[in-house]
Amino acid sequence: MRVALLDRPKQLNLVEAEVKNALNEVMKNGACIMGPQVTESEKKTARCCCYASYYKKNLNIKGLITTIVREGAEHHIYNQYVIKVKDRRDELRAILTKQEIFNEVYYPLPFHQQECFSYLGHKKCDFANSEYALKHSQALPIFSELSVAMQEHVVRSRKDFYQEN
Repeated sequence: MRVALLDRPKQLNLVEAEVKNALNEVMKNGACIMGPQVTESEKKTARCCCYASYYKKNLNIKGLITTIVREGAEHHIYNQYVIKVKDRRDELRAILTKQEIFNEVYYPLPFHQQECFSYLGHKKCDFANSEYALKHSQALPIFSELSVAMQEHVVRSRKDFYQEN
């Protein structure tokens, strides 16, 4: 399954029904706060929040994958959904890419090691947390047109990778 296409399953499954119910709640609450007109942008953001909840609920795998969510955030637009992969991230990325599942590492080099910041005089190991994050983070597909079938495929592919290896 290619997770970049804008296809939708013909029948609702339980997960999609849950997403639709959550979206309806967000829309009801949003209508109370923002007035009767909810913009398309707000609807897309609400869908991405529902998809992020699905990832959070279904992606924690035996301590190997941890979702990174800022608890207590009042509002998040989820232009990226980044997870922490404890082990073998690059091998997982290669397999997912071969399966045509979008995944990305947005910052392959920490800021303190980039040429534009070389004048600051920092060297490797000066910022251990950022170096750890760059080796263990991976972005998953999240966009408002993402179907539940696509999201289930993303989750299943990651689980299969760790169960087989």
